[in-house]
Parts: sequence; C-alpha cells; structure tokens
Amino acid sequence: MVQVGPRAATPVAPTQPKAPPVAPDQVAPEQAAELEAPERRRYSLEIPIDPEYLPFLGLMLLGLVLRFWDLGAKAFHHDESLHAFYSWRLYDGEGYVHDPMMHGPLLFELNALAYLVFGASDFTARLVPALFGVAIIGMPYLLRHELGRAGAIAASMLFVISPAFLYFSRFIRHDIYVDAFTLMMIIGVFRYLATGNRNWFYTACVSAALLFATKEDFYISGFIPFTFLLGSWFLLKGERRTLLRARVRALGVRAWVIGLAAFVAINLLLYTTFLTNLQGICTAVVTLPLRGCVGSHGALNYWLDQQDFARGGQPWFYYFMLLPLYEFVPLVLTVLAVAFARPRQFFFWFCTYWFVAALLIYSWAGEKMPWMLPQITLPLILLAGPMLGQWADAGWGKRALSSRGLAVGGLVLLAIFGLLAWIGLGAGQIGSPLQQQSVLLQRLALAVLIAAVCGGLAFLAPRWGREIVLPGIALGVFAVLGAGYIRTALLVTYDHPDVPDEPLIYVQSTPDVPFIVNQIDKIAAQTGKGTDMNILLDNGWGDGDHEAVSWPFEWYLRDYHNRRYYTKTIDPSVNLADYPVLLARDTNIDPIQSNLSQYNCQTYKLNAWFPEEYKMFASAGPGISFGTHRLEVPWLRFDLMYQTLQVPENRLKLLKFLLYRQPPSDTGARGMLFCVNKNIPVLGPAPIGAQSTSAAPSLAAAAPQAPASRDAVLQTQADGTTIYGRTADGQSVLSDPKNVAVAPNGRVYVVEGRAARVTAFNPDGTVAASWGGPGNGDGQFQEPWGIAVAPDGKVYVADTWNHRIQYFDPNGAFLGKWGQLGDAKGSAADQPGVFWGPRSIQISSSGEVFVTDTGNKRIQVFSLDGNFLRMFGGAGTAPGQFNEQVGLALDSQGNVWVADTWNNRVQKLSPEGQPLAQFSVPSGWESHNVTNKPYLAVDSQEHVIASFPEQNQLTVFTADGQQLKQIPLAGNGSPVGLTVAPDGRILVADARGNVVDAVPAQ
Repeated sequence: MVQVGPRAATPVAPTQPKAPPVAPDQVAPEQAAELEAPERRRYSLEIPIDPEYLPFLGLMLLGLVLRFWDLGAKAFHHDESLHAFYSWRLYDGEGYVHDPMMHGPLLFELNALAYLVFGASDFTARLVPALFGVAIIGMPYLLRHELGRAGAIAASMLFVISPAFLYFSRFIRHDIYVDAFTLMMIIGVFRYLATGNRNWFYTACVSAALLFATKEDFYISGFIPFTFLLGSWFLLKGERRTLLRARVRALGVRAWVIGLAAFVAINLLLYTTFLTNLQGICTAVVTLPLRGCVGSHGALNYWLDQQDFARGGQPWFYYFMLLPLYEFVPLVLTVLAVAFARPRQFFFWFCTYWFVAALLIYSWAGEKMPWMLPQITLPLILLAGPMLGQWADAGWGKRALSSRGLAVGGLVLLAIFGLLAWIGLGAGQIGSPLQQQSVLLQRLALAVLIAAVCGGLAFLAPRWGREIVLPGIALGVFAVLGAGYIRTALLVTYDHPDVPDEPLIYVQSTPDVPFIVNQIDKIAAQTGKGTDMNILLDNGWGDGDHEAVSWPFEWYLRDYHNRRYYTKTIDPSVNLADYPVLLARDTNIDPIQSNLSQYNCQTYKLNAWFPEEYKMFASAGPGISFGTHRLEVPWLRFDLMYQTLQVPENRLKLLKFLLYRQPPSDTGARGMLFCVNKNIPVLGPAPIGAQSTSAAPSLAAAAPQAPASRDAVLQTQADGTTIYGRTADGQSVLSDPKNVAVAPNGRVYVVEGRAARVTAFNPDGTVAASWGGPGNGDGQFQEPWGIAVAPDGKVYVADTWNHRIQYFDPNGAFLGKWGQLGDAKGSAADQPGVFWGPRSIQISSSGEVFVTDTGNKRIQVFSLDGNFLRMFGGAGTAPGQFNEQVGLALDSQGNVWVADTWNNRVQKLSPEGQPLAQFSVPSGWESHNVTNKPYLAVDSQEHVIASFPEQNQLTVFTADGQQLKQIPLAGNGSPVGLTVAPDGRILVADARGNVVDAVPAQ
C-alpha cells in the first residue's frame, strides 16, 4: 500500500573504516593510473542518469508529441486571435499596454518572445501553452513524497491524455498557464512544509507572482490553500499541528520580506512591460485614485463586474456536467480514493478540499466556460494518481494479468458490453409490434447474459479470492473507461477541434475561416498586390446580433497593411471599387448593401457553437429577492429530465452523442459574407456547405407563396396541447418560428426567423397562406421576430434586422412599411421613428401600434399607418428604463407589460409610459445569448405569462409577481414569442422544435 505521507527512512549500511592513505611511491604504475582516472573523468561529458525520473521524461516526451502534432491547423478561436495578435504587436515593436479585459501580461510577453525566437505563425502562437502543458506532465515528479512514486507516475500519465488538459494545452489562452503556476505554487508550499527548505518557499512565491501576472484566477488559486492552511493551523492536533506551526515560524521575517519583494518586483516588471509602460501599475489590481490613473480600471474591479453579465449564460451544474463527460477516469478514481485509500495524509485532505472548493467556486461564479475545467480537474488528477499507484504497489497489475485475473476481466468486459447493448436497444424509436417483440426478446437475452456473468463472478469470488477477483474487475472496468478516456481526448483534440460537436468546444471559429484566408492569399498573389492589397472588414457595433468578423481575421490578416473597417456607417472617403475583398457578418451589410452588386459573394460560417438544450434542466429554487436581484438555491428539473428521456428519440440522441459525439440538434452558427470584386476572375471553390449568394439588394415586393407544398395538420398530444406546423408524418413545415399571433377569424399567424417569412394556419392546422423570403425588398424580411394582427385583420411584422415594420392584408399582400436603421444611444427623446432592432409588436384596442425598439432601449408607439405618436423608456435600471427589453404585452386596461430582460424584471407601464409596477423574475433571463429572448402575454385574469427560452418553459405570474406555476414544454424546445387566444389557450412559438404549441387554458 502506498504511503501518501512521509516515507519511512531507508536503512543505511554501516560505515566502513577508512584505509590509511597510501604514499605515491608505494603505488604500482597500473594502480596509479586507476587513481588518476577520476581526475581525468572530471572533464567527461557523461551525465549521470537517475532512473527515478526516466518514466517522467518518457511521459513528457509523449505529451510533447501529442501537444505539438498539427498544432497550427485548428481555426483560431476569437479569444485566441486576440491573444496571438496583441502578442505579435509587442513582438513587432508596437508595445503592449495591460488591458484587464484580456487578463494579465505574462501570456503576451512570453508569446512575443516565442515569435522573436521562432517567428510568428499559427504554430508558434500556440507553442508556449503547449510547452506549459508538457511542463505540467513532469511536475508530479516533485510530488513523489506526497503521492508516492507510482502515484506520481500515474498522475503524470493522466495529465498526458486528459481531454481537458490536452485540448487546452493546444489553445492560446491564459488558463493552461494558470494551471502550471498553481500546481508549482502548491508544490512549493507542501515541499517546504515537508522539508523546511526555504528554496521551496521562494519557489511558491515566484509561482504565485507569475500566476498573478497571468490571470485573476490567482485570487481563487490563492484563496484555496490559504484557507486550508489557516483551518489546519487551528484544527490540527498533535505532531502535525506542531510541525505546521514550526515550519511557518521558522520562515522568519527575512524570508517573508524576500518572498514579497520577489512577488512585487516580478509583477512590477511584467505589468509595466519591463518599465516601458508605467500605466500598468494602475490596472494591475484595483482602480487607483491617482491622477495618472484617471480612466484606468483595475483588473479585480473589472472581472468582479463581469460576473454579473454571466457571459455564456451557463447553468449552475455546468461543470458537474462536463466532469463526467470528459474527466470520468480521474473522477471514478477519486471516488474510490476517498472511499478506500489508506493512509489519508495531509496532502490527500488538501487535494480533496481543493477539488470541492474549486468545483463550488467556479460553479458559483457568473462566468462559466469550458477552459476553466482544467482548474477543477487538477486536484482531481492528484487524487486519482495515488489510487492507481496504491494498486500498482499492492501488486494488482501482476495479479490482474494472470490467467485467472484475465478471465475475470473478460467476464467484466462481457457484462459491460452486454449492458451497453441493452441500453442501445431500448434507446431508439420502436416501430411495428413485430419489431417491438424482436427488441424485447433481444433485451431479455442480454439481461440473461448479464445476470449469468454476474453469477459467474459471484461463484468465482470465494474460490479464487479477493486478491484475484478485485484486480480482475478493476482490469475490465478500467480497460473500458481508459479506452473511452483516450478516445474522448483524441476525438475532441484531433478529429473535430474546430467543429463544436461537443460542449468542450465553445463558440469556435469554423474551418471556413482559414479557408477564406487561403483564398485571400491567392487573390493577393493573383492581383500582384500581395500584402498591400486593400481589404474591407466590418467591425461590428453595439447591441443586437452585430458581432464583427474583425476577430479572428485581425490575426490572420496581420500582414495586410491596407485593412480598413466600417461599423454602422462607412467613411465617405472609402471607395469600394478599390477593395478587391470584403468580409462582413451577414447581419452587418447595411452600410455596404448598395455596392454589393459589384461583387461575387459567398456565405460561410464565421463561428459555431454546441446546442445548449441542457440549460432547460436548470430551474430557480427557493430564494430571496433584493430589488432586481435574487439569490436562489440551485435547482434541477428532474421531472423534465425524466419526461425528456421517456421519449425514445431523445434516448437515441443521447446515446449517439455519448458514443459518436453527434450533437442532439443542429449547432448554432453566425454567418458571414466573403465577397470578391467581379473584376477578379477566380473565387473558390467553396467548402461544402458554403452558399453562393447574389448580394445585390432586391427591391421588388415578394408575392405570397402557395401553401400546397406544406401539407400541415393539427396534432393533439395526450396532455391536450395542440401543435401547429407538422405534417401527418411528423415533419415540420416551419423553420425557426419566433412569434405567433391570432386573428379575429381564428387564423394563427407565425413569423419565422431563419426562413424570413410569415405562415398563416387555418383553425384546423392547415396552411392558409405564406409569404416573405430573405432580403430587404417590400414583403421580404431579415430575421423577423415580432408579429401582430390588427382588429381589421391586417398583419404587422417587426422586420428586425431590416430595422422596420411592414404590414400586409390577411393573405400577405404588401400594404406598407415604416422605419430605418438609427442609433438613439439609449435615448427616449431622440430620433423618433428609427429602429435598432424591433423585436416585439402589439396593437391596442384603440389602434395604436406598440414596438419594442431593442438596442435603442425604448418603446415607440405609432398609428396603424406608421405615423409616429410617442416613445418612452431609455437606457438604465430605474423604473421605466430598460436594458434589452424584448417581450411586450397589453392587458385589458391598455397597460403595457415589458420583459426587461437584462434588468431581470417585468415592468408594468401606462400606455403613455408611466411606471406603474415591476417585479423580478427567477434566473433564466440573464444570458446574453442571441437566442435567449423572452416574451410576454397577459391572460383574461391579468396573469402574466413569460417565456424562458433556455429553460424550455413558460412561467405564470400574478400581476404582483407571485409565481403561480411553471409550464414545461415537451422535448428540447426553445419557447420564444407567445400570445393568449380568445379561448384562453396559450400559443407559443418553439424556435428549436420548429412548431407552435397551443397549451390548454391555465
């Protein structure tokens, strides 16, 4: 059994008495030569080999190969391009100024050094993080005393192949640096406690300094060991307490002064870029009230503020989900270690505390991202390694590989594969009664097989003994887990590193990006302009879905000197005829739309992300409200999980994801245009999936489409919910439905975002009319989000990214429009009648049209023919002000109810905009995802019904904000727009399910 604490002293042979010295004249010539040999060997190049570190060197070499293989091939993530580019600027002589938004300076300075030595390329941009990943593999060598030799080797093995460590060692972000410095700091602390050698204390101080210069995780990584040692100071008893206190006191004032001086000196040099930028002092920690620091923002202040934004909008259980998906081997070993490992030494308890604290702190933090997973996995591996080492030292390996051990392992493998087959057979959709009977018989046969194997193991256990059976079981189980662990790491790292088929890959630039760069290089060579060729890129703007293409292209096109950018407007001095290449988000083409007829354009994917249906399982538990904020207990929708897994199709999707990494639904994506002047004869070929597009504006009104090809029928579920938008065989006729409205004659009108059209259904569910299509002409749409029907039957559509309102007769004939793009900068007093992004539209009984002008933070009111009447709102958190107001509803008194999304509240206002009431909503609206747009409806009892797109549910509130009930939707939906029909049914557009659900009156 491995001793995870201090080792017993190794017996030393008795010292032999020394022989008396021999006079030189008494030595024979051959003996004299032998005596002189050591003196001559002093100049030999021989290096003594310590077999103790040979396994670690071998593992580091394997890790080096895995981390360097094809290192530059993956498309650069948005964050990677920022880090690579600003490192390059430092290398290129443009200097570096610390910006808290991009964390600490060390990454940029080390990367600039790598560029200086090896040149700037996609490979060398990721070279330093890869080297840190290799260094982490070797660090358990320094913990042999704490982990045991075999345990340290096992920990290094896990670091080599860990999916989280392997993937993010090949990713230029700060996190792998954080892991390396955190581990080295911990090594320094515990080696000092074990040995009393102050050099280890200084190692911890230097590591802490470098960690501070890397990322704000320093505060978490420092808090955890500090609180553990502080607790140990008071809670330990006996010799351990005496030793701990003696070690701390033995440091003395001098050692603390040296350590602190090293910490300050290192960070002073790094944050000021070696004293060339003293402004770095102002931003290193907190905002300083100094004259020279005016306008600066301290790093700690900045990132504490960022937690309120909850970037990514991930649920509280995010890391509880990722750990078993990716780090299941160290997770299982840690559970076994906590249950069975003996003895449990000081370092064991620290690693246990470290893992639990890290998991809880990172889960509690507002921003949750997959690149923080290694910080939680780090202590997990240090717990798992000694468990494997304990088995190795106990001779389990030899016994597991004996004939009897192999027999037991084979039986375990047979049982595991039988269980997997049994699960797989029950996962898919079952067809005819004959097929059902066949599946039932197969599952029964597998159950008999599994029972027989378990019975065989029970029979063998008392005959062969635990010393054979337990190692054999471990062999079988970990053969499967180990193979799965390696496969998981290789798939995410090499098979699809820039295709988000799994959640470890987050909003990743697609392979289209390096393809486009390659095409630009060819065009530059073809035109003879080279890196002097003009390129125009959009730089995005403000609110809404207007993210730019400038990142990651700023890194890829760094050598092109004549890059120009545009935002909402384009500089009049820019003549597009001088630009052979244009790059723009497909939502950002308004400023250049009129010139695109001069270009051949193709549509590509800029970046993509894994579908996040899992968010619907998070729910608000009990909590306390503080104004617009609410502190809640984390909660899980086990009922919704059970309901979801009851559907055979969902079980099959889950199994396919676990086995083959097939996403359960389509990945989300942002599109972009790559446009080449028509005078350039070559463009392409495009990668599979890219679409050619004629980017010239279309001005003709779109004619209503015949509904004959969309043969929908009304379907009723067991709970009474009726479904609009499916054919008899279950196929959807809708694409990304965003909102729904009911006409006086019972027609149901649905506006579809991705399809850019309106579809009208008869009361029996058949399609009555359909019109629209992508474009900016009359009757065309650009991702419309809102729809309403006037008392006379006219249909009004919020044409969101054409920044206008259009209206039609009941069958889709175009009647009129109003509005254009305008930025009111959050004012409710300027630029009436223009829109940033109209999301919701409602029509009062008096014929007034209310529109949420999202982005401009206001609500505008018009007559039925588009004459401006008034507006109210404005940016802010005060009553009557908004921050990403989306959903809009009118009650029977004409009062206006608004989903004030990022203020996390519902507001009630008079028709003139006077604040009347407000109430906070449970968690679910804080995400800034472009699909997380909640809407409202008010029923005849003045109940407010709100959609929660990422939770796949509706919530019913009283007028004063008391929660009455939650209404989960079936499947993996995303409810967005909703309305209450005259008969009391709640009609909700399910954007992900591509249907409209009509929920019975509540």
